[in-house]
Amino acid sequence: MEKRDSTIDIMKGIGIILVILGHAIQNNYVPLNKVILSFHMPLFFFVSGMLFHPVKRGGYREYAVKKIKTLMFPQILLGVLLAIFEVVILCLVLHRKNLDNISFLECFTQWFLIVMLYVVLIFPLIQKYIDWKNRKVIACYMIVVVSIAAMSASLQVNTLLSLEKTPMALLFYSLGYLVNQNGYRDKINRTMNRCWIFLIPALILLAEINAPIGMYENHYGNLLLFALTSLIGIGLCMYCSEIIKYNDCLVLFGKYSIVVYCTHFVLVKFFRLVLNYILPDSVDTGVYPIYFVLFLIILCLENIIIHLWDRGVKTKRL
Repeated sequence: MEKRDSTIDIMKGIGIILVILGHAIQNNYVPLNKVILSFHMPLFFFVSGMLFHPVKRGGYREYAVKKIKTLMFPQILLGVLLAIFEVVILCLVLHRKNLDNISFLECFTQWFLIVMLYVVLIFPLIQKYIDWKNRKVIACYMIVVVSIAAMSASLQVNTLLSLEKTPMALLFYSLGYLVNQNGYRDKINRTMNRCWIFLIPALILLAEINAPIGMYENHYGNLLLFALTSLIGIGLCMYCSEIIKYNDCLVLFGKYSIVVYCTHFVLVKFFRLVLNYILPDSVDTGVYPIYFVLFLIILCLENIIIHLWDRGVKTKRL
């Protein structure tokens, strides 16, 4: 059995913790959230690309079936959790919604895992025809993907099944594979080691200048600024993972990032309702330190969930 790369898990752990923080803040115009939004979702596609291994000849069907099962089970779980929250909490308990007003289709079509499925199914079909050591070929491929992604973003269309977000996701997935395939991780980490003190304020400044990024809406503001912030953010996360290397908490959050992704939505929604009930109407729950309290509550609960999940996985193996 191949040993897990702890630095990859730490990158995913950092990413999913930023997802929780961003959803706790909720307001996309809060400066901290603008920084998070500028790179955290590209980070997941990038890391997934780093983990890709070429599909054996004649093995695509088996690969596709496995990926569909791996990604669609959590997608369904997420949809069920959101639907239960809508029906039980918002409809039956609080009477804020009627059953007629609940969009069950929206509960089951959250964009991220669907787009990830598109990407992991498309990329193997492309990867085998490209010489990943040939810089000219890589440059041509990236220009094509960037052009398609930019064109898709300019259309400002949002479909139910999120097809329009696939080109941008494919771009970062391809970059992740390229970095891992050609051994660029050490070069990137050396660059980050020299420049991180300048890159962190640059990331904050560029994210603040740009409009809030909403990959879920296929909205990236200025594409050049988005490219800079996403690449800087990914590079810094890679460097942080190399420095930290071994941290049980971050490794566990990364290892079970899909579990955290599926469960945190309902937790954030529930505790935001609790805060709205406890606090006066004049208090904005989207400001510091209120959102930070919400973040810490969700983080603690998710830590319990993934430890229980990990224990269940280990028990099942025995």
